Amino acid sequence: MAITDEALLAVAKNAIRHLLEANEHCKGQRAASATASAVFAVEETGKMSFLAFSGDTPKNNRHAAHARLFVALLRMATEWGWTWEWPKFVQNAFGADVTLSEQQQRIVAEHPEFAELVRRIQAGELKDLVERQQAFASALVAKDRRDGTEDRWKPLIEAGLQQFRLRATYVDVTESGVSSPEAIQLDEARAMCWLACALLTLLLAVLFLSGRLTTQKNELIRLFPDDLIGLKEISTFMQAFQSAAGDTPNAGDPPRITVGA
Repeated sequence: MAITDEALLAVAKNAIRHLLEANEHCKGQRAASATASAVFAVEETGKMSFLAFSGDTPKNNRHAAHARLFVALLRMATEWGWTWEWPKFVQNAFGADVTLSEQQQRIVAEHPEFAELVRRIQAGELKDLVERQQAFASALVAKDRRDGTEDRWKPLIEAGLQQFRLRATYVDVTESGVSSPEAIQLDEARAMCWLACALLTLLLAVLFLSGRLTTQKNELIRLFPDDLIGLKEISTFMQAFQSAAGDTPNAGDPPRITVGA
């Protein structure tokens, strides 16, 4: 079904509300409460992505499904050293004149899945962008299964962030002792808040640029305080990425996204 911008706006506001709560808890050094609120912000953001792009939300295991975008972002953050060049490569490459960076050449030498991907692109077999994206996804999945990377992310993919929320909300008594919310460290909570902020601002940027929520854009941006954890760094990164990509707005383009400006 088609989801109206009014419905998306309601979910977006709820995600922002949870994020602001997490931010205030962090400033008050209440690590457990900050973690719980950040998890709610992540899940509302994930729900918004499903509503915007598929018109519905998953009926089964919704908590885990709503956290998948977060897991993808976390994975990119932890594996940034080798992943950041490939999206641009897949976006632009489609012929034999493709050149690889030194790092990409090492990846091709170490991972046969990526060697095959590059071979197909250089042979002109994948001229369509969607085909290249699908081939890249297949190469990534095959690599993960072969080298065991998939096992590291499988618990988060299957269970989502509920383990973090439960840790932050309940005291768990086991044979080995007691685990209480007080055991959550402030640095851990700040990291969760930072990533929740990154996920929400990046998704809003995508929605704005795709033509969704454009009339509500200023209303949403005004909800973000200047001292929100991670906002300054994320805005700086987005501006640098747009500049590096040569993204110079034309007269008819949607407004450039600078959340918090």
